[in-house]
Amino acid sequence: MNSHEEAIIAVKNKELTKALLCYGKSIFLEPNNSDWYKARAEIFFLLGDVKSAVSNYKKAISLNEENKEWRERLSELLDAQSLVFYRERQYSAAIICLTNALEYVIDEKLNFHRAVNYVSLGDVSKAMSDLEYCNTAKCIPFNFILRGQVHLSLKFDLIAAKSDVEMASREHSQNDSVKKFIKQYHLAIQEKRRHGDELMSQGNYKEAIDVFSLIIQLYPNDTQSYLQRSICKRGLSAYAAAIQDLYSVINLSGGTDQEAEKLIGMTFYDIAEGYCSAHHDELAIKHLTQAIKWLKIPQFYIKRGDCFHNLKKHEKSLKDYRRARKLGGDDDDVSKMRLAMLHNEWGKLLFEQQEYEKSEQEFTKAIQIYHKNPKLSKARFQTKQFVGALEDTAVAYMFDPKNDEVINTLSQYSPKLLQDRNDLIIVLKRVGISDKDIREALDGGNKESLDFTQVQSTSKAYEKQQLPIISRSHSAVPSIRDQKSKVENHRSGSAMGTTNTRSSYMFHDQHKIKKRVDEKRFDEKQLRDQLNMIRSLKIEKPNKHVNSKK
Repeated sequence: MNSHEEAIIAVKNKELTKALLCYGKSIFLEPNNSDWYKARAEIFFLLGDVKSAVSNYKKAISLNEENKEWRERLSELLDAQSLVFYRERQYSAAIICLTNALEYVIDEKLNFHRAVNYVSLGDVSKAMSDLEYCNTAKCIPFNFILRGQVHLSLKFDLIAAKSDVEMASREHSQNDSVKKFIKQYHLAIQEKRRHGDELMSQGNYKEAIDVFSLIIQLYPNDTQSYLQRSICKRGLSAYAAAIQDLYSVINLSGGTDQEAEKLIGMTFYDIAEGYCSAHHDELAIKHLTQAIKWLKIPQFYIKRGDCFHNLKKHEKSLKDYRRARKLGGDDDDVSKMRLAMLHNEWGKLLFEQQEYEKSEQEFTKAIQIYHKNPKLSKARFQTKQFVGALEDTAVAYMFDPKNDEVINTLSQYSPKLLQDRNDLIIVLKRVGISDKDIREALDGGNKESLDFTQVQSTSKAYEKQQLPIISRSHSAVPSIRDQKSKVENHRSGSAMGTTNTRSSYMFHDQHKIKKRVDEKRFDEKQLRDQLNMIRSLKIEKPNKHVNSKK
């Protein structure tokens, strides 16, 4: 019995060490017999010595290169050896084994396993190269899962990853690993969107546009990405492209989308703003009209009214300001200020034409619309309404105590109102301002700082003088609490000029008042009442007298 037969009997008896000795004797006697190497390789594998098994198979194949079965067996052994290295986290050694295996047989499973080790090493580029060979069912679904994960890691390639997601979900929708991978993919999309939002909030519009464009490429019906991209394009002044994106949103939403319509209006408004800055009011009006079609807010009507005003189209301007006020309500100071501005301008024109009564009417309208207006007193002086002029100035001072024109008038004609708070309070109460509003305007709402008891007794004496009641209504004067936050924002507005001017020309000395009696604007009783009023308040003459016509 030869050594080969002894080895077979030893294997049957599970005497593997004896079998190795027998095959070693056979190889010594016949060193070029490939069968002995192949047989000894299997004994080594049974003993768990994969490395020695691989070495013997390599020798066998070198002696018999045409044996396809041996080559496949060697690749399996090398694959098994790579698994041992992978579990020991020796990824480089595992890659060497798999690379050797691929020299003997073409098997995409080996490419897949090598890709896993490349991913573990962080070399996603080489991993992707291996995964490109994995296209048949042998590696599905795990091939697509791994390849998709590599795509997510490799430059965040969501487009390539989407293809693997779709393939895996189509063929293996119930596979738990596939479900987990699909969830991972959607989380990556959300992270990408958050990154785009962050770029947009930082003003990096170009980069943000790239992000939202990618998401739109992945999901062409994603209206939110169109909206975000339009905002970025608008930020770059690419208005036409922004509007095109917003039209896409409306089309995808079935013909209506409130957010998109609002943004279209705002985009047209931005275009109009540019034309306004360049003093192209006609073009600005055209785009503002488009903006109003999509979004009707006071701001748009005010801006268009301003353009009409610049073009001297006052009727259209007035119409837009009124629409703005109607939309904005009583709290819209801007539209009220614009309306008051028009009446103020008309009043000034009439004043210059010496149409004082008509001028006063326009200034009064300005005050009724927007009460913080110090110019109405000019016309009231010319029409001899002295008490009204004083009261207008006091109200103007109450709302804007830092206004130079108001302080000037009071310091010249009635400095006592500046010096004695009680006198000022009397006048304000006469007008109809509440105690609470006076307290809040003068002392920030401090209940203890103002004592109204003394004022009440003085006020009664004031009332007994039977001074003329002002004709205009003060019901339009809003609460200080409602207006306090808006006073500072509008102190420099063009409509602020009405209340004080009405009084600044009002206070002639008593002799000049008497000279105007022959104009028959007031009867004797009215004149006496006016003079008594002036004496009681100790109004002083200005340094420079205002000349009046005889």
